[in-house]
Parts: sequence; C-alpha cells; structure tokens
Amino acid sequence: MDPVATVGAAIVRAATGDNWQQISETVVELWGRLLPHQVSAIEADLAELRQALQTRPVGRASPRRQLLEDAWQLRFQRLAEASGSDPVGLHQFIEQRLVPLLPEEPAPQSTSVVLEARATDHGVVFQAGRDQRVHYRTDPS
Repeated sequence: MDPVATVGAAIVRAATGDNWQQISETVVELWGRLLPHQVSAIEADLAELRQALQTRPVGRASPRRQLLEDAWQLRFQRLAEASGSDPVGLHQFIEQRLVPLLPEEPAPQSTSVVLEARATDHGVVFQAGRDQRVHYRTDPS
C-alpha cells in the first residue's frame, strides 16, 4: 500500500503517544526537505494537533477524528505532489523513517450479538443489537 495514502491517519493516532516528539521532529524534517517555507507552520500545526487531542480526546469512530485524519491525509498528498520528480524519495523516507515510529492500525473490533426471544400469549418482544427507540401505543378500543 502507498505509505502516503495512510500516513495522515497514523499521525493523528500517534498524536497522544509517548514518542510524539520523535514523530513530530521526523515529520518536520520531511517537510523541510520538500517544502522548507512551510516548516514553521507544520511545527505549529503538529503542536496544535497534539494539544487538541490531549485536551479533548476522541474515539476511533468519532467524526472529529475522521476530520483530523482527512486533513492530515490531504497535507501528505499535497506534500507528495510537491515532491515532483522524486516521489520514490518521499516514499522511502516515509517507509524507512516515519512508519517505524507510528502505531500500527488497530484491528477492527468484531462484536457478535446473538438475540433469542420467545413471546407467548399476548407478549411482545423488542430486541436490538444497539440503540432502539420504541413508541408503543395501545389501541383505545
């Protein structure tokens, strides 16, 4: 898989990790090689990302987290476009220097739900694997 296609999400996952300083320095080094005029902005954005996730943590499936991952993914895609004639160098840098520092993609959680019910006489059963909203209205007749 193309490392540029996945590194943005991995950066967001790593933002609250113990080795964030090393990851951040490596990302800044990468930007400095290709877009040196953006280094100070990237440093500030990385610090802001970490601060935001430490202050207001987000779950794996949170819309806010997805927005952050998408934003960083777009940054890395633009960086790849800026690499112009040396996309191989960019891919090698990411694979050799950055990917080893990043956390692995968490395995999807699989949950199995088995529901069984038996209603007798005039019984009613409501079952759901998750949220359920029931509007039960009795007939006045």
